[in-house]
Order: sequence, then C-alpha cells, then structure tokens
Amino acid sequence: LPSNVSFEQSYGLQYKTGKQLTVVFPSPKTRKENFTLYKDFLTKDKWQVKNSTEGKSVSSLYATKEKNDLNITISENTTDKGMKSQVSVSVLKR
Repeated sequence: LPSNVSFEQSYGLQYKTGKQLTVVFPSPKTRKENFTLYKDFLTKDKWQVKNSTEGKSVSSLYATKEKNDLNITISENTTDKGMKSQVSVSVLKR
C-alpha cells in the first residue's frame, strides 16, 4: 500500500475459517496504472493470480499465496477531482 495513503475504510472481520482485513483508499493513479502496479507486484511476490479482469470502469485481481486469499478491486473515481481511482484491498487469512 502507498505510504502516504488516507484510508476511506479500514476494517477486519472474523470468520470461522479465518480473518478478513480490508482497506479502501483513493489513488491519484488511474485504474489502469493501479491494475498494472498490483498485478506486477503479485507476480513478483509469487502470488498465484487466479482471476484478473480489466473493465472500462472497474478492474479486479484475485490471488492466493499459502493460506491467504487476496482480492483487489480498482474503480474509476468520479467524485474526487484530485484522485483518479479508488482501490479496495481485502486479504482473507486462514
């Protein structure tokens, strides 16, 4: 995650099978730039990308590594003029 990010949402949920940690934040990068950034990171960090979808307004990545499931959703930001996209990162730790 970027070091200077201001989280819009941050929460954890406990399930019987594990714990989900989620953060949502605005980004000055475009949806496409963030998609490429996160996909490259997942590949370099040896996550197994199970699904990746690039849409016109929403893109997503789903990956697994060891006992962790990761979902990243990136959408166009139309409300905050300084920010070009919104990123949601959720990790399910089993």
